Amino acid sequence: MKWMEIVAPGGQPESLKAAVLAGADAVYLGLKGLGARRLATNFTVDELIEYIDWAHLRGVRLYLTLNTLMTDEEIESVYDEVKRLYEAGLDGIIIQDLGVLKFIKTHFPGFHIHASTQMTCANHEEAEYLRSLGIHRLVPARELSIPELADLKKQTDIELEVFVSGALCVSYSGNCYLSSFIGGRSGNRGMCTQACRRPYENEHREMGYYLSPKDQVMGKPELEKLAEAGIDALKLEGRMKTAVYVYAAVKNIHRIMAGVKAENLMPRLFNRGYSRGYMYGAKDLINTRYASNHGVSIGECDGNWIKLSEPVITGDGLSFLDRNEKVLGGEYLSKIRIKGDPTIHKSARAGQVIQIPEMSSGTVYVYKTFDKALNDELEHDLKQVKRRLPITGELTAHTGKPLTLSFQYKNFEVTATGLTLEAASNRVLDGDDIREKVSELGDTTFELTALKLHYDEACFIPLKELKNLKREAAWQLAESLVKSYRRKDTHPFTPFHTEDTRAKDPIWAACVTEPWQEEICRNYGIEKIYYRGADAARQGNLDSIDLDSPMARNLYQLLKNRNSKVTLDWNFNITNSAAFSQYAQLPQVDTIYLSPELNLEQVALVKGTGAKKGLVIYGNLTGMYIETRIFPENYQEFTNDANDKFRAVINKFGNTEIYLYEPMNLIPRLDEILALGLDELRLDFQFETPEQIAQILQARNTRNTSYTPYNFDRGLM
Repeated sequence: MKWMEIVAPGGQPESLKAAVLAGADAVYLGLKGLGARRLATNFTVDELIEYIDWAHLRGVRLYLTLNTLMTDEEIESVYDEVKRLYEAGLDGIIIQDLGVLKFIKTHFPGFHIHASTQMTCANHEEAEYLRSLGIHRLVPARELSIPELADLKKQTDIELEVFVSGALCVSYSGNCYLSSFIGGRSGNRGMCTQACRRPYENEHREMGYYLSPKDQVMGKPELEKLAEAGIDALKLEGRMKTAVYVYAAVKNIHRIMAGVKAENLMPRLFNRGYSRGYMYGAKDLINTRYASNHGVSIGECDGNWIKLSEPVITGDGLSFLDRNEKVLGGEYLSKIRIKGDPTIHKSARAGQVIQIPEMSSGTVYVYKTFDKALNDELEHDLKQVKRRLPITGELTAHTGKPLTLSFQYKNFEVTATGLTLEAASNRVLDGDDIREKVSELGDTTFELTALKLHYDEACFIPLKELKNLKREAAWQLAESLVKSYRRKDTHPFTPFHTEDTRAKDPIWAACVTEPWQEEICRNYGIEKIYYRGADAARQGNLDSIDLDSPMARNLYQLLKNRNSKVTLDWNFNITNSAAFSQYAQLPQVDTIYLSPELNLEQVALVKGTGAKKGLVIYGNLTGMYIETRIFPENYQEFTNDANDKFRAVINKFGNTEIYLYEPMNLIPRLDEILALGLDELRLDFQFETPEQIAQILQARNTRNTSYTPYNFDRGLM
């Protein structure tokens, strides 16, 4: 199997170390307050600079996550932090926002730039466009199958990095807004509240975790197919997980690629069910029964007695479930009583019956959610394992000449010179003694794999001198290695100076789904009409994408559009002037709709010329765009445990579109919106009756309608 770079999560220093020691080739991590996992512990700049050298001395690359949407002010504010990391030798940056890309390319030309899966890039045309902008690697949408990934790779020269382990987002990443619109914390800002992991009730009053995917884990067959497809790197999810989890996840993938047979430990560490993701299409993805870690079943109960199907020890964490697999409670085993034996035990085998007096009433199933023996074993491994760089050496020892020792690693070579050697008066060291002493590099990150020896076997070599020379050569090699990553080609900070245009009277537009809706809108004088399209263009369904639509909802639909003037819909996630300007450079782009995650003040700060600016002021906002069918019906209304209500619609591709039940309505603030000087204002109609459409169209004049702002008050958070 071709080796693919293992890119592991580092949500905290302990996880970073665990990933490196387990064999990761690279680690992705974030700064405090930035990146798509802002709720992880993350790193300060000073900490990260220290770990850049630490990782490089072990042959590991570090990638910084800046894969969130940002405002102009926020982009400019990170210059000093990114400059320090760039000069310290940080290897790469992961981005979502084309404004951030422009900022990085302008100021830090040496970065290896990765496009996050948050960009919803799912085909070769989009990949090639991103490559033309200076992106070196793409993490494509997780919804692609192995054949689609192989086809994509054949048609682009961009590096591809594919998720193979860990949690899945149910929605296309970057097109999930539920956490933002309902909870006020945006997934596009690294603040996801995991709305997908909550229970929901459908129209039949059935509760379930309908939006909660199983975690994915790939085995040898999948990795072999990805290698054959030409995939460059494998990505593991887990920046919110423990160091032990990260260690095991990396070890699992590393062993498979190295051809080492070993048990997959992941279900014993964290288990909400596992699947192969979308590698073979949308199959068995959702676990409607539970969304948290249920661990491994250890048996069924009879009262507070349980016949074990798995061994247990004191310190194991247990979870108690009822007949419907609802969690009733849990505890850590502090003592074990085996049936028929009055002695208190520290362990019990599979097949034995044990008593758990503290078991919750109504318990039917017991799961082990914390495997103490396994965690102890992995933590012990973490303390013992070392990660070293293989080096070679050359030592010259001749009477009357200085003792010299050279170390080589790849294209690096250093030489340390010691005292002039005198003739030996007693026994001399033999070659094996010298090799043994030089090989003792325990306090370094190097491992000597071969030593070329030029030795006259007549000189006296003081052991202290040999030790000092070895230490000096190792220090020189380490210094040469870390300094090779340092950069000095930072460009001085250049703030965004963006001209702006303001319209006196905006054009009114509407987005509809049915011809009768269009007719009503035209009767009220609205001439610009759009029809809604697909949020994503998968490699396997490009022939089905409407390229005659004047409004693009995915990058492919924009790049291949047959119209001379195209409108970008709001799910392009434009939140800053640099991103606006980047898209406005495309000759076919006529109008760009700004993100509804912005508030009034943030909308006003997005400036630019070359394209018109638009804003949706009424309509049912999309909360999620899901590749697979969630409910059997083509239309379903459902609620969460906080009584927020939603609509699920199956589109012509068989994808599920989740909408907020209540439409956003900004019309009561229309006077303030008109003062922004936007070029186009839009009303979206999908679920309204003819009477409701007419009322909204009339409300443009009266402002007499209910105000439902969602993010328009609080903004991008």
